Amino acid sequence: MSSLEGGDIESYANGLFRAWKLGLAKKNNGVLFLIAPNERKMRIEVGYGLEGVLTDAVSSVIIRSAVAPRFQAGDFSGGIERGVDAIIDVLSSDTSEWTKRAAEQSMSETIDQLAPIILFLLFMFIMIYMSRNARGARRRPDDFPASGRRFWRRRGWFWRRRLRRRRIFRRRRIVGRRRRLGDW
Repeated sequence: MSSLEGGDIESYANGLFRAWKLGLAKKNNGVLFLIAPNERKMRIEVGYGLEGVLTDAVSSVIIRSAVAPRFQAGDFSGGIERGVDAIIDVLSSDTSEWTKRAAEQSMSETIDQLAPIILFLLFMFIMIYMSRNARGARRRPDDFPASGRRFWRRRGWFWRRRLRRRRIFRRRRIVGRRRRLGDW
């Protein structure tokens, strides 16, 4: 059958695996390599006995590195052959090489997914920084007294002039008070 008949490949592969009863019954060590050419989907279904050896990550590496390039080139028999050889290689030899490949692939996929988010946050940070420094000069601490007014209200010439007058008035009042109290 070349079609999944509208179903998803995971449930179809699981049902087919159970119907055919692949592998030994006591060990449950069967492997099913399912290809649906009309939907352009592939899946490696593994019995519970082999899930520690042939994990989903390793299966994904096999499909992406061994089978998919051949299928994209139009060599379907070569893709199936390389996929089966890779599955046999994983099951008969040390799985450390395939586990490393799976870890590298998952790391690269994570970086590929996070890259746009990081770039967006960097862009937003730069835009916020530039909007806060829109005057072009460095802010001095005395430009922003603790009077409770917001920064954006003090940016115009009117507010700067008002703050300047207020600072002068405060200085005169403090100096006058000190003179009266005899602090000088």
